[in-house]
Amino acid sequence: MLKRCWIPLVAACAACGGSGQRSEQPGPDAPLTHSMTAGGMTQNPAAHVAGAWELRALNRERTGTLLQLVLDSASGHAFRTRVAFLMQGDMGIDTAAFVATPGRVTATGAIRIEVGNKRGAPPGVIVGRATRDTIYVVEFIWGGEDRMQSGTQWVLVRQR
Repeated sequence: MLKRCWIPLVAACAACGGSGQRSEQPGPDAPLTHSMTAGGMTQNPAAHVAGAWELRALNRERTGTLLQLVLDSASGHAFRTRVAFLMQGDMGIDTAAFVATPGRVTATGAIRIEVGNKRGAPPGVIVGRATRDTIYVVEFIWGGEDRMQSGTQWVLVRQR
């Protein structure tokens, strides 16, 4: 279920030009802004999010799950999600334990990523809203747990 919300963020991001100024990011159902339509976002939304992404907690040092995803095979509103790297605690998890799963970008720019695994555990689910190089997460379920409950604000940052 998509949550309708506005998340206040303090971060150097595309939305604030890297200035670090306080910025409000739209929830997943908000209409696209001019900056989000640049580069053909409305014509081929999945191509806009194709690439390597790293999960990060805002305003905190890296702790807990370290996750890198590759979003590829973009066509129209659909893409494929693959796990490129996963470390939980002090243990690396073999990426062969995961399966490529479909993802989707809605017409309003909301992104839904699912991370499937071969062990039959519930899939990881990340729902967010993209700017040019950042996906602001509004729903994050991992290992059957809602990771947003702790109050941590999560983002996926495009890797270059």
